[in-house]
Amino acid sequence: MFEQISFVPAQAVFGGIFSAAVTTFQGTMILNFYFSKPSISQKRIETLVDDVFSCLINACSKEKILKNDSLSIQARDR
Repeated sequence: MFEQISFVPAQAVFGGIFSAAVTTFQGTMILNFYFSKPSISQKRIETLVDDVFSCLINACSKEKILKNDSLSIQARDR
């Protein structure tokens, strides 16, 4: 049986200094956030990531599709 892996990179706001990559595999979503220092501060990136997760959790809770509130966070600076 073949497993499907989906990968979607996104070049986002701030002229390319904040990016996100989304991977799904076996019902799990992994979000990777990339940013450039010192163009964006660690505190600001944490706020942006928290906002993204708040939106996802809110949307998933309304649709009752969130399992165990398990989302993976990886923040990497380039």
